[in-house]
Amino acid sequence: MPTFDYIKKLKDTTDKMVERVSVKDFGAMGDGTHDDTLAFQKALAAHMNVYVPSGTYIVNNTITLGDYQTLEGAGHSSVIQTASAITLIAIAGSYARLANLKLFGGVVGIKLAGVSGPCVQNAVVDIGIWQAQTGVLLDGGTDSNKPVYW
Repeated sequence: MPTFDYIKKLKDTTDKMVERVSVKDFGAMGDGTHDDTLAFQKALAAHMNVYVPSGTYIVNNTITLGDYQTLEGAGHSSVIQTASAITLIAIAGSYARLANLKLFGGVVGIKLAGVSGPCVQNAVVDIGIWQAQTGVLLDGGTDSNKPVYW
């Protein structure tokens, strides 16, 4: 029979794993003028679930989601924007979730491509893509060990 301490530790661990932090906790401004790239990169390096509050976030490098990561906004009032010739969001793993955001600009809005393994079972929910040359790119590449499918 599990002890009370064991159950409490399990609950605390589970709570931490599903904890969601704001990209603003990592220095993002969301004011449409400052480069928020580093804040996104730091937030996703430190946490599995990152929230993007309402605002316009300027990025100049690709924001990459890995296995089991979530990047979720407050709807189309959460804008990730670039003027650079980049892929705006890359989903490079499996079981990632991208939701409730407006993506603006770039060569590709969302690129799904297996980097170290398959890129499968990802969710893209309520995403608006504006003024990207290509909206969504499923890139299976030439490595059959890194398939891309929905």
